[in-house]
Amino acid sequence: MSLTVCFLTRDDAEFLPEAIRSLAGLADQIVVIDTFSKDDTARLAKELGAEVYQIDWADDFAAGRHAALAKANGDWILWMHAAERLVPIPREVLNACMAQDGVFGYMAIIENLVDPARPDLFSETADLRLFRRRDDLAYIGRLHPHFTPEFAKTIEEEGKQVLPGPLRLRSNASPIAANDDKLRWIARLLELELADRPGQLHYLIEQGRTLLGLDEQKGHASMIEALRIVLADRDKPNAPSAKVALLLEYVLTTKNQEVHRILDLDSARELANRWFSRDPALLWIVAAQQFNADNFQKASEALERLVELGRTGAYDRSRKFDPRLLGGQTVLNLGACHGQLGRFEQAEHCFRSLLSQPEYREAARRNLEVLDRMRPSWQSSPIMVSERGVS
Repeated sequence: MSLTVCFLTRDDAEFLPEAIRSLAGLADQIVVIDTFSKDDTARLAKELGAEVYQIDWADDFAAGRHAALAKANGDWILWMHAAERLVPIPREVLNACMAQDGVFGYMAIIENLVDPARPDLFSETADLRLFRRRDDLAYIGRLHPHFTPEFAKTIEEEGKQVLPGPLRLRSNASPIAANDDKLRWIARLLELELADRPGQLHYLIEQGRTLLGLDEQKGHASMIEALRIVLADRDKPNAPSAKVALLLEYVLTTKNQEVHRILDLDSARELANRWFSRDPALLWIVAAQQFNADNFQKASEALERLVELGRTGAYDRSRKFDPRLLGGQTVLNLGACHGQLGRFEQAEHCFRSLLSQPEYREAARRNLEVLDRMRPSWQSSPIMVSERGVS
């Protein structure tokens, strides 16, 4: 089985060489579709053995992917971004995956940096990156391209599986927030996409978030339109889209009263718990709101779930989040909840578990000192053992 690795590039000379080098001994063909970069992207890619084809940028990422597929000749495709590198993997492991009958593709784990100064600190997301090359492969989407519904249905009808795979891709891009120019560029692509195919829930949510990032109030209208679509399915066991997690996050944090008249906070929290019980970012918001409302029991339930997700690794990998939500900060606040509820032994256990972590050692020590002073009256009344609120 042969492997073609595909890239779509624009001014990626800083990262692309490392991405290509990470494929040594694995890629049978490397295809780079370059949208007329102004830097040395194309030259460097050619020097490293890639086939480089240049196309005019047409405001359409799906078109860029189709251009790459048209030049690919491998049995399998690995799609990568220029700012990623492949974590080393033996070729025989990759060959074993590609030799599996009945499998269309494999999910890869993407390691997303949180702090450029902390390469050990990253969140994990999962994405379908390794898949069979087929003549009927078809993408759609000017931004965040995905397989067309027709092609996805064909794969389902054929009984082809998409499985977790052994591939890990490490993002080298610094997690810098998008500036206004980039947000305006994204907003333009989203507007074009929704003009092509109106009413798409995924893109409505992205449009709302992007416009609000530009402080444009019409972003609320996009989010409200998306919310009305979602509420038509509110009684279903599963959310209509993974992006709904971002919509619920918006509902839980916005001060827009029209939004809360459509879906109140208690109902939004109920949907978050029912549909996204493994989403760390949403659980953290729910915990913070419950803690600050003095509902320590519900806050502790959300925090305990976060601790368990961190312990088992069974958290939702559909979007990026701060991995520290699964670590010491959560345990610190869980200890505070236990203290408020009079569960002093559980509080002590939380704080002692943090003494070996430099980042939380001092806060844990302070809380343990408070517990020691209160030890004679542990059976009498609850105390506050940590800073007010989940932060």
